Amino acid sequence: MRFLLFFMFLFLYGRAQHLIKGKVYDLQSKSGIAFVSIGVPGKTIGTVSDETGNFILQLNAADEKDSLKFMVPGYKSKSVVVSGLTQNENSSIGLEASAIVLEEIVVKPKHLKYKKLGAKNYSTTNCTGFADGGNNWKGSEAAVLFHIEREVFLEYFAFYVIQNKYPDSIRFRLKFYKKINNNWVGQLIANKAVVFKIGISKGEVKVPLGEFNIRMKEDFFVSLECLEDELDIRKFCYSGSLKVPSYYKVKAFSKWHSTRGTGNGGGGADFNLLVSYSN
Repeated sequence: MRFLLFFMFLFLYGRAQHLIKGKVYDLQSKSGIAFVSIGVPGKTIGTVSDETGNFILQLNAADEKDSLKFMVPGYKSKSVVVSGLTQNENSSIGLEASAIVLEEIVVKPKHLKYKKLGAKNYSTTNCTGFADGGNNWKGSEAAVLFHIEREVFLEYFAFYVIQNKYPDSIRFRLKFYKKINNNWVGQLIANKAVVFKIGISKGEVKVPLGEFNIRMKEDFFVSLECLEDELDIRKFCYSGSLKVPSYYKVKAFSKWHSTRGTGNGGGGADFNLLVSYSN
């Protein structure tokens, strides 16, 4: 009986929930930083800060020795040991702006050709969505690989919403990743991130990218990241692909997995891009 009680204690201790509340802010201006990716590398633990830099994260007591990583374009990444954060009270995490690297100025040629990459036709029956961890969808991503034969500029990204039952506009972020061996998701192209909102209940969503002057020279991934606490597939889903392999991860710093759509609730993704290139 004594041993049984001991093991029950260990089980309950390991599952004890620690609520971490905090705010990520700019060390110089002291203002909050929006949409910072927060999580434990290699684990399905994480979230994303809101527009004002605030975040809430639930952790187990067993995670106290882990480190939370904070990362957002334009700032140096930072890691903080979980045990050093105050439970049930606000913790402040300051990030230092990274050195400004001036990008090469590229002038688009006057005469361009255009090409659509990715999904040619949307499925209206294969409904897919985001994987969640612990009923918190923030930071969940779905990515698709795009193959190119020459240097291209990204004009717009598009996907098809099959159903959206949320009354307010919902937010997403596009991220861009390099391709590594075996067509796998590689390093984040950190200075390329696009945040947008949608409010339609059904239909195609086009996200203009021309103003960002995004240029790609080799095969790359585009991911759609959820910035909402909840995006239940029963309330929100988009067109999924039955043939094209897609990649997903539950949190910002968790591992990538591959999947294909296999019917209703499948994990594929019908994404497409319009790109331009010179003759």
